[in-house]
Amino acid sequence: MFTDAAGHAVVCGIDGCRGGWVIARITASPEAGNFQRGVDVLPLAVSLSVIPDLAGAAVLRDAACIAIDMPVGLASRARPAPRACDRLAREMLGPGRSASVFAPPCREALAATSYRDALEVNRAVLGTGISKQSYNITAKMREVDSFLAALPAPQRSRITEVHPELSFVLMARIISGDQELPPPPPKKHPAGQLARYKLLRAMGLAGKGQGPGSLRRMADALREQHGASLQTDDILDAVAAAWSGLRRLRGQALTLPASAELDERGIPMQMTV
Repeated sequence: MFTDAAGHAVVCGIDGCRGGWVIARITASPEAGNFQRGVDVLPLAVSLSVIPDLAGAAVLRDAACIAIDMPVGLASRARPAPRACDRLAREMLGPGRSASVFAPPCREALAATSYRDALEVNRAVLGTGISKQSYNITAKMREVDSFLAALPAPQRSRITEVHPELSFVLMARIISGDQELPPPPPKKHPAGQLARYKLLRAMGLAGKGQGPGSLRRMADALREQHGASLQTDDILDAVAAAWSGLRRLRGQALTLPASAELDERGIPMQMTV
C-alpha cells in the first residue's frame, strides 16, 4: 500500500474539465476513522489541482487509489455485451436522474473522427447507437484507455471507475438513514451545488465556512485561476470521486456489480461508490 511515514495514504479523485482534468487529493488514514452513523467525522486533508493530461502526471504517482469519473473497462468486438455497471448505476439513481449515466461507446468507436462514424462503428460492434453526450467525451475516454494500457498490470489495480452522482446520493442516504432518498438537485443549479457542499462537509471533506482551508475557498481560487475551463461542479465531482476512492481503500465501498466483469484487456467494468 502507498503510505507515508505517518501511515497516511493519498487518494485521488479525477473529473474531466475543459482544461484537462481536475484532481482532488485526499490524505487520510487508510483505516476507518471515528464513525458516527456511518460518517467519518475526522477531518481529512484535501487539495485541488488541474492537470492538462493524465500521462506522467506527478500528482498521481503516490496515490494508493485513483478514482476517475470516466468509463474505464469498455465493451468491444471481442466482448460485445453491454456493461452491467451502467444499468445498475441507473437503477440506483432512479428514473429522475438515471439519464446522467449514459452508455459509453465500444473501444473501437473511440478512434472515430466524427459522430456519424462513431455511430456506425458502435452499431456494427454492439448493435446500438451512442448519444452525442457519449461521443463528446470520447477524447477523454481515449486518453483514459491509453493511460491504462501504458500501466503495468499491478498498477492498474489502483484505478477504479466512479460516478459522482452515485457518490452524492449514497452520502445523503448514509447521513439521513433513508435508503430510498433521491439524489440532490442537479449539479449545475445553485441549490444542487449547495447541497453537495453540505454533503462533503458532513463527510469531513469541505472544512468549515469560508476559512483558508475550506473547500469552497479552494474551489473559488482554482476557478479564478482557470476561468471558463473549470466549473464548480467539476471540482465537487472530483472530491466526491475521491470520497468513493477512500471507501474502496478502506474496504467499505459498494461496487456495481458486486463481482467485476472484465473487458477484453482484463480491465474491470465496475463502478465504486
